[in-house]
Amino acid sequence: MNNSLEKTKDEFVSIVEIGDNITVVIDNFEETYTISFGLSDPEKGVISKNSPLALILLGRKKEDKFEYTVIYKRESIITKGYIKKNN
Repeated sequence: MNNSLEKTKDEFVSIVEIGDNITVVIDNFEETYTISFGLSDPEKGVISKNSPLALILLGRKKEDKFEYTVIYKRESIITKGYIKKNN
């Protein structure tokens, strides 16, 4: 019998974790990132586990939609996206 606390292998694989390479679509632009324990290097596709985007992505599943706010020149920009795949 399968209780609500048990997860299948597929459920574990589909959750975004530190070290994963994930592809996200944000405002119709596709980007691939690796979530790192270290510092961010966006030009190399690496984002820190403490970055605002990583904090939103961690624990989510493929096809999850998300929304986050970016502060740019004192203006809040709400960005919408979804996780296309994670490896």
